[in-house]
Amino acid sequence: MWRVAIVSRSLSCSGSLALAWLAALVLFLSGCGGDGEEAVPQVTATATSVGTPSSERPTAWPIALAINADTKRVYVANQYIDTISVIDEETNAIVATVPVGSRPQDIAINPSTNRIYVVALHDDTLTVIDGDTNTVVATVRPGHSPLDVAVNPISGRIYVTRWATRDLLVLDGNTNAEVGTIALGQSPMDVQVNPSTSRLYVANGVTEDLPVVDEDAAAVMATIPVGPGQMDVAVNAATNRVYVARVPTSDISVIDGASNTVIATVAVGERPCSVAVNPDANRIYVANMDDDTVSVIDGASNTVVATIAVGNRPSSLAVDPDTGRIYVATADDDAVSVIDGANNAIVATISVAATP
Repeated sequence: MWRVAIVSRSLSCSGSLALAWLAALVLFLSGCGGDGEEAVPQVTATATSVGTPSSERPTAWPIALAINADTKRVYVANQYIDTISVIDEETNAIVATVPVGSRPQDIAINPSTNRIYVVALHDDTLTVIDGDTNTVVATVRPGHSPLDVAVNPISGRIYVTRWATRDLLVLDGNTNAEVGTIALGQSPMDVQVNPSTSRLYVANGVTEDLPVVDEDAAAVMATIPVGPGQMDVAVNAATNRVYVARVPTSDISVIDGASNTVIATVAVGERPCSVAVNPDANRIYVANMDDDTVSVIDGASNTVVATIAVGNRPSSLAVDPDTGRIYVATADDDAVSVIDGANNAIVATISVAATP
């Protein structure tokens, strides 16, 4: 039985603003909004953290998380050391460390095949990991500044947002070969898929419209006026609701997937950079980077029902719907906080810091 990969990540809010592709978004990413022309990202800069003194700078900088609920494995992208930490949910121990491309940016999982996909911006790579052996089985070069990756576990298709060409690259999950591209004509950042409806939702960092892609037609079927500053997207396939994190306004836009309309706006903490869904509990979790909290939203009422204090600079989170546990990467701490969804309490902290 497949599960929607409940993945979330922090692209522009992760703090690694020295990656020069973010230069066009500096005003926006600092929470100021910002209009102006977009620039094709350059990927020759050296990563430097923002808001952390150099003497206290994290060694790993975990910025993306993904969970395979079937195997009870958590995958953490460590941007500074170009690795994926593999965590056993039952023991909260790191059971493997897998080297990947330069500056890993995002993770997606196909639970049907137990393949893990890691996109790295600095060297334009997509690393494919076998979840059974924790080994790299393929390296794909999507090119054109890849930012984000998503997988449809039913079709097996892999989707990669590419900033430079402003499109979605489509790959065959069996062969890792290119199937085609889907033009977006916007500033694609994050992508998520609803496998129940074969719809893809693409967050835009600059423009106001969020494209909806029909997977079967391989084309944009609608655009939804959400507003600028879209950083992350999560989908609840059970309710056909889509949640979009918007940094400048510190809120979550709630979209009805049937009508492609915004039906609610929920205020959360400062600089919401990552959003994830527990479809079983109909709870939405939001990592707020600037006030070090996680907001808990009730999906039935679209209201915040709890705010959880976590570590420094929560950059990404993911949920295991079987256990109800939420895993939060706190970038400045080089750690992952584990939250019990039943009582919203932190029950463990796992270090992913690099060792000398």
